[in-house]
Amino acid sequence: MFPAYFFAPRPRIPPPWRHRDRVAQSRRPGADGTGALHRYTYRDAHKRARQLAQALARLGVKEGDRVGTLAWNGYRHFEAFYGISGMGAVMHTVNPRLFAEQLVYIVNHAKTATCCST
Repeated sequence: MFPAYFFAPRPRIPPPWRHRDRVAQSRRPGADGTGALHRYTYRDAHKRARQLAQALARLGVKEGDRVGTLAWNGYRHFEAFYGISGMGAVMHTVNPRLFAEQLVYIVNHAKTATCCST
């Protein structure tokens, strides 16, 4: 089935870096159509995700509530994903390209507790 070397123990090689110190980067759309590069560490992303989770908790969002996000893919959406999921709420994305009537239908159908947008 599997070759014997597949299950052989591998030597543990410690990484020269810690995950929290790695750099996350994303492009954010600029007014001129070009994307500016946004760089920060995962430690900073974790801090901002926690801040979002605390802000949503102050707004009354509880575990199991649905939180809609109306955002483009980028570092803010990344933080929202971890902040909302980390507090136990359910995140659902709403496509910003839809018409207003479609957005209203989706948000109402999902019984969204609150929405975040960037």
